[in-house]
Amino acid sequence: MSDDKTFAVVYVRGPQWNADTPFHEQAGVHRHRDFLAAQHEAGRLLFGGPFLDDTGGLAVYTAPSKEELEDVLGTDASVEDGLLRYEVHPYIVAFKK
Repeated sequence: MSDDKTFAVVYVRGPQWNADTPFHEQAGVHRHRDFLAAQHEAGRLLFGGPFLDDTGGLAVYTAPSKEELEDVLGTDASVEDGLLRYEVHPYIVAFKK
């Protein structure tokens, strides 16, 4: 059994976000999707997606610690480029089908 913990990551607009452009049309957002796909393939990302009001998105990850997850999240090109920022919160999946 894994000792990984679960974390909710709220992605929010960064300083390079263009307020006049929808999320899916933001410059470089495809790199964020590629990052998320790689995290899902690696088993870190359980699920996630954008908010429908174009303010950011939510992703739920597993990792040994918050610090280790933040090390991984910091490699997301959309974070490095300032398109997005993130907030990490310890999370418990209380209800699941």
